[in-house]
Amino acid sequence: MKGLKYFVPRSVKWRTAVFVICGVSIIMISYGIWLSDNLRRASISDRVEQANVLLAASANAISAPLWNFDIAHVEHALTALKFDPDFVAAWVTDPVGEEVASVGQRTEVNSPEFIYLSAIIEHNSADGTEELGQLHYIISKARLDLVVWQSTVTHSLVSGCVLLLILGILYLISLGIARPLRLLRDGIIQLSNGDLEQPVLVPHNLSEISLMADAIEGFRQNALEVQNLRRIKDKAAGEESARVHAAVESTQDAVVILDESGTLVFSNAAAQELVPDLEEDGIHGIICNLSASNSDQILKAIANSEALEIEGQDEHNDKTFAFRLSPITARNGKSLGTTILFADVSERILEQERIARTAKEDTLTQLPNRRTFEEQLSTAVEEGSNFAVMMLDLDHFKNVNDTMGHPVGDKLLIEVASRLNKCAKPDDLVARLGGDEFAIIIKGEDYAHEAVRVARRAIESISRPFLLNDRRIRTGTSIGIVLHNGDQTTAEELIRKADLALYQVKGTGRGQYRLFEESFDIVVRNRQSLEDNLRAAIETGELFLDFQPQREVRTGKIVGFEALARWDPVGETPIGPDQFIPIAEESGLIEPLTEQLFLKAGHIARQLADKGHDQRIALNLSPTLLNLDPVRLLRRVMAETGCTAEMLEIEVTEEVFLSGSDTNKRALGEIRKLGIPVALDDFGTGYSSLGTLQEFQMDRLKIDKCFVSKLDHSDEAQSALPIVRAIVELGHALGMKVTAEGVETQMQLAKLQLAGCDTVQGYLVGRPSPEAYKNQANPALKADQKRLMA
Repeated sequence: MKGLKYFVPRSVKWRTAVFVICGVSIIMISYGIWLSDNLRRASISDRVEQANVLLAASANAISAPLWNFDIAHVEHALTALKFDPDFVAAWVTDPVGEEVASVGQRTEVNSPEFIYLSAIIEHNSADGTEELGQLHYIISKARLDLVVWQSTVTHSLVSGCVLLLILGILYLISLGIARPLRLLRDGIIQLSNGDLEQPVLVPHNLSEISLMADAIEGFRQNALEVQNLRRIKDKAAGEESARVHAAVESTQDAVVILDESGTLVFSNAAAQELVPDLEEDGIHGIICNLSASNSDQILKAIANSEALEIEGQDEHNDKTFAFRLSPITARNGKSLGTTILFADVSERILEQERIARTAKEDTLTQLPNRRTFEEQLSTAVEEGSNFAVMMLDLDHFKNVNDTMGHPVGDKLLIEVASRLNKCAKPDDLVARLGGDEFAIIIKGEDYAHEAVRVARRAIESISRPFLLNDRRIRTGTSIGIVLHNGDQTTAEELIRKADLALYQVKGTGRGQYRLFEESFDIVVRNRQSLEDNLRAAIETGELFLDFQPQREVRTGKIVGFEALARWDPVGETPIGPDQFIPIAEESGLIEPLTEQLFLKAGHIARQLADKGHDQRIALNLSPTLLNLDPVRLLRRVMAETGCTAEMLEIEVTEEVFLSGSDTNKRALGEIRKLGIPVALDDFGTGYSSLGTLQEFQMDRLKIDKCFVSKLDHSDEAQSALPIVRAIVELGHALGMKVTAEGVETQMQLAKLQLAGCDTVQGYLVGRPSPEAYKNQANPALKADQKRLMA
């Protein structure tokens, strides 16, 4: 320890630290030795465990050949142990200790240089476990000792290096570095703070002088860096100015900068392109062609350093310019000039005007649209002027779209708009509200008579055929008119009243006009009340069915019943289907109404079948339901009531040939695929033709009662009977049965029999009633039938 006095400083604290460090080093070395011994033991333990695993696997591999006493395979299994890097020897003995096979060079099993291990060899069978012998195994410890020795040496070297490092640190400290470094640090801080008056006091030796030189060099480099930063900042400012200039030059807007006196100091390329004489004329070259008011506003804003946004039109070339003036002020508030941005916005103005027209104009017909119509109507109401409002729509326009396509429908609307414009005066407003709906506002002193005149001309003009795509298309228009006499009302109320008048026209026959009457409100309220009551009746199941029998002409046998919807409100007059069925179709109640009545009819059909009767129940299906999946409805009826397709028949009117004929044809085809026949009701009064009959493939024709009723009168029977015979022959030729409706007299029945009619239906056969299906015989009719047949 005496030699440490050359390395250890005289300070008591430093001596203590040195002795502590030396003590720690000794402890580290001791711990390394202890750790090496433990490592050796752990390594031996791990190696024995690995060898035992290998030995157990080998004993298991030897058991089978040893059981069969196959020594060659036993020796082969022992040879596999030689791949162990620490292998010395291995042998197998039988239960009495006799050696069976061996490999390697056997040594003393108790020698400290080797590890001896053994494992019992057993054979497992269904009879139990049998000991066949023992496997002996010797491995060497030499490699383990080598590993442990290498680890110990490594740890010792590391500990020695740590100790040498500690001694080196002590040596540097002994040279007295700490105090000079502290002095130099203080001096550098003084220089960095700009305190150049106080000298930097350091010991005068080579090391301290070198450090001082480094500190002075650092100070110089710092000053140089500051200078470079200033240069970079100046360069960046120049580049920023260049970028701003390039941005101003590249912008599409014209940019002009004036100084505080209004003199032009800068203008970009866009400004010089818009105003060629800008450099000579200055600001006056920009505003010289504007109106006097615009020029004065701009000059005043420049003089007062005020912001201004204004649009002005160049009176020489009809261009419109947008100006934006922004004052330039210093931090102290002093005016430095004005920046003016201006651009040619003529195209934007035109686009805005086009958009404004589009917002008020129908794009298809170029007529004013609903928005314009409502605005002008509201203005006219507010002014209290006298005028007439006409609401028009086309008759059966949907058929044109469905049968010929929307492009043809659009062309038709354009032609209709043109004809309506010709019917009205230039001062009248003709507008398209949407779809096939149009409206006209007629003003003037004689507005009431003028509205009637325009309505008649419009009906006559639009009823003339249109030639579109080389096809003659016919349509018509219905018109509702309301007169405004300056009384207090609203635009919405006038539109509502005109719609009511239009609704009355559609209800009484299309292709006409009608002026609004106050009684129309009562009709609408009554209709709404009827709709509300119908909705309640459906919910409560108040509607019921009457059944009218259908008899076969040849035999007089009842072959079916037509189910007829009935509504008998409690305490009120019964309401006929001709009243509530159209309301149900228009309000969307027809689907729940039909479903409810079909279910009732299905139960009756099932009851008839259970009693041995084979009559069908004929159900009337509204054409409006054909696009709402009627097959699903009929399947539900059959599933819930238990009736079959043979128990039902569907009746439709000739309206199925009008709108949506393709959809209707598919729906009727699906119904027939279910096995339910389809009958065409009221044949001869609607829109059917030979082509449609062949295309739709009906199962039955029902002759309308208007033909049957004429068979009683000798003068009318001469024309009616051939028509009836033709219908019967046509139906039979197309493979259809024919039924006559409205048969009330024996004369009618006799002539229908002569015409070959299959079945009849009417008061003569039986009146409709809820219990009619229970009466399967009509003696009077049967007697008459026999007389006629005789």
